[in-house]
This record gives sequence, structure tokens and C-alpha cells, in this order.
Amino acid sequence: MFQWSPRFAIGEDTVDREHEQLFVMLDKIARDIASGNENDQELDAALDALLDYANKHFADEEEIMLQHKVDPRHIKMQQMAHKSFFYDLGKIRSRPVDLGISQHFDRLVSFVTSWLVFHTLRTDQELGVQLREIKAGRSPEEAYAIAENTNFNANIYRPVVEALVHLWTDATERVAYLEQVLENNGLSA
Repeated sequence: MFQWSPRFAIGEDTVDREHEQLFVMLDKIARDIASGNENDQELDAALDALLDYANKHFADEEEIMLQHKVDPRHIKMQQMAHKSFFYDLGKIRSRPVDLGISQHFDRLVSFVTSWLVFHTLRTDQELGVQLREIKAGRSPEEAYAIAENTNFNANIYRPVVEALVHLWTDATERVAYLEQVLENNGLSA
């Protein structure tokens, strides 16, 4: 399981604490899977808790961006990513009947971990740069340009690439499943 590390911090205490808590929640789900303690009720409870916390976190993150007058382009990108997270998690929640609970737990943890790693280590790192630059006196537009051109520490790229591979794999599996459903219903993909 992917563990939180201070090297992933963006320098905004609220955001960093909440990111760490999201990783703790994912770790608990992963431990439940590993111990074989998963069931439908537990999955739904874990999803509810995760959705509630993510909703709070995203609202806090967006409020911080507005308070610091982060460039609207970055705010819009963050808001779209947050909405996408809820959409994708909702799709995972409406799991296919032919998917066992253990497979479903694995899929949930894989998706959320990959999404969170990518978002935290790329999009939110850019947010951290912008917040630091704005606090240093740069305009939101200047801070945005600096963040866009920042080369992040190579140590964080491996988890980002792994997260992208997992997200791509998940998307590919969903497409294959939908193609099979269409084929089974006499429709072509």
C-alpha cells in the first residue's frame, strides 16, 4: 500500500493533514482486504467515509485556493478533477454483480490510491508552488506560470507514473467490460 510521506507535502498545513488522513483511510481498507475482513456493508461504509472525507477535503482545498486568489485556470482544473473523482468513484460503487467483493475492494483501493497519488504528487504540487509564489508577492498569473514550468523532484515521478499506469489499466478494464455488455446485448461496440 502506498504510504504518505512528508516529501509529498505541498506546504499548506490543512491540505497536507487532509492528504495524510486520506492515505490513512486507504491503508485501513487495504489492511481489511489483506486480512480477508471485507463484506458489502464494510465496503459501503468505507466508501461513504471516503466520499465524505474527500468532499470535505476538496471543499477545503478549493476554499484555500480562493482565499489565496490562486489563478482561476488552476482552480477550474482542480474543480474538474474533484468532480471527476466523485464520478469515477460513483461508477466503482455501482459495481458489476459478476465482480466479487474482494476484487471490488482491490479495484476501489487501486483506483483511489492511483488517483490520490497522481493528484497529490502532480496537481496539488503545482498548487503548493502557486501558494508559495503568491505568498512571496507574485501575481496569481505569475505563480501559475512558474508552477506550470516547475520541474518536480524526480523522486516523486515514479509513484506518479505508477499511478497513471493503474488509472489507465482501470479505464481499459472498464472499456472491455462495457464492450462485453454491449456484445452480450446484441449491440456492437
